[in-house]
Amino acid sequence: MRHWLVLGLLWGCGGEAPSPQVSTSVRHNVVVVLSDALRASNLELYGYPRQTAPFIAELAKDAAVFEHAFAHYPGTPVSVSQLMTGRYQPPQLMRTRLFGVAVRDLPADYPLLPRVFGEAGYKTGLITGHPWFEDSSRLEAHFDHFEVVRDPEERYPPFQGLLPPVDAFLDGVGEQPFFLYVHAIDTHAPNEVAPGDEDLRVDGVSEDVAAYDSDIRRMDRGVRALVASLEARGLLDDTVFVFLSDHGTEFGEVSDAHYDKNHGLQVRRPLVEIPLVIRLPDKSGAGRYTAPVGLVDVLPTVVRLAAPDLAPPAGDGLDLSPRLLAGKDDPAPRTLLARSMRWWAMYDEDEELLLDRWSGEAAMYGVTRDPNNYARQEPREIRADWEVSLRAQSAKLEREFEALPQNAALAGVVSLIMPSDLDEGSSAPVFTYGESDDRWTLAGRELLAFPGESPGTVRYRMPFVDGRWKVELRPLRDAPFNEGATVRIEGGEPMSLETPGPDGFDLGVHSVTDPLEMEIVSGVGGVSLCELRMTREDVPGAPLDPELRKALEALGYGVDDDPEE
Repeated sequence: MRHWLVLGLLWGCGGEAPSPQVSTSVRHNVVVVLSDALRASNLELYGYPRQTAPFIAELAKDAAVFEHAFAHYPGTPVSVSQLMTGRYQPPQLMRTRLFGVAVRDLPADYPLLPRVFGEAGYKTGLITGHPWFEDSSRLEAHFDHFEVVRDPEERYPPFQGLLPPVDAFLDGVGEQPFFLYVHAIDTHAPNEVAPGDEDLRVDGVSEDVAAYDSDIRRMDRGVRALVASLEARGLLDDTVFVFLSDHGTEFGEVSDAHYDKNHGLQVRRPLVEIPLVIRLPDKSGAGRYTAPVGLVDVLPTVVRLAAPDLAPPAGDGLDLSPRLLAGKDDPAPRTLLARSMRWWAMYDEDEELLLDRWSGEAAMYGVTRDPNNYARQEPREIRADWEVSLRAQSAKLEREFEALPQNAALAGVVSLIMPSDLDEGSSAPVFTYGESDDRWTLAGRELLAFPGESPGTVRYRMPFVDGRWKVELRPLRDAPFNEGATVRIEGGEPMSLETPGPDGFDLGVHSVTDPLEMEIVSGVGGVSLCELRMTREDVPGAPLDPELRKALEALGYGVDDDPEE
């Protein structure tokens, strides 16, 4: 075990130096392994009737297993940001084309797991096969080693493909304590049944679930190999080892509709109930813990476990280290939160409250388990104290996010799926197709009103960045859709959606102020829109507005889009 001596020298008034007071400060390594889109219910460790992760089950015998652990968002960019900051509503640390728009800046003093360890003298590393990390400069800047592994023959590289860079990182740490984050993606769709896993094809289990279970087995073999690498170097028993996920997933257990498959929209328990296993260097605290915990608890917990003299930064999570070091669960009642594009939710061990952000309606459920360990919702009477608490907490967290500084560097093309955040009083879309119900439909990424319907006005209000932005709306369906539909941006004049160009409907350049506000009204031809595309026009290097270019050239000015410094 590595120890660093922290010497505190106390000098008396007479100038004579007394004997130094010496305190021993332990610096354990930290390894966090995350398996993307892994729901707890498909692990035998959490009651699954089939064997999918035998090594993790074996490892857990010497570890703390949290039976009710929750993610706080059903998608990777937000969930990883929550994990790394210990906050429910952090600035986005990952950027993807549609699901990770970083509209808020990352303050210099904001809690960030790699920054905490880096400032404490740790070598920090992130290794993943997830391509969405490739444009994650906010994270990359705080890791000493940051590597996204690609496999030209696979959409996502398997866990085994992450092991060579993991070994190289471990070989390079020397005597320095380290924090290593490994984000594996085997368990994310698309899944397939591997040769040798045909036993997973059984009656009552869909092919999708069998394929998912097969990829869990592949991930489990990868974790086994990684732990073996730590053992071979004599590092495992000096390491806080954490295994978890960023969110769960669904395979149509509720229905065959698109919104009951995959993840990202719903916040039902299978989409946020995740595994959380923490193994301490001396195997203390091993056992099962039933009190609810969440991803926001990971930052303060691992910091305290790895470096007891460090004070974790303030956040929304709890430091779980006292209960682990004492080997005792906390019986105090506790609820955890989650949100998605549409919902806020509150959970405890066996109940959940869902608050529809678009309609304002709430629903309460108890949780039962079917024979395949899937968590089913059982309607219950709403608990008034829960509803009051959830409405107050969600409003407070949304205000805190909006109060963060804008990301003034946001530039280029920014795409938002349709819809994003609806304004209060908006006509809220439903998830079911109905060609004569006069309601908006949200079908995957598509905002849809069928021809002849009059579903009212959709009003968007979403945090954004001040500036001049070119606005485009991209349709998904051809005529007669969008005939007669109108759009109003930032309270301006209504604009008709006429013939789309190659990039959709060009609505011109607008001065946008935070928050971005937009209204869409269906016409006789209905509406079919799948993307709101924003292009920044007022930052260095941005294309010059075509009309301004023409005016300048007409006056005899030469226009250089790329002037040299």
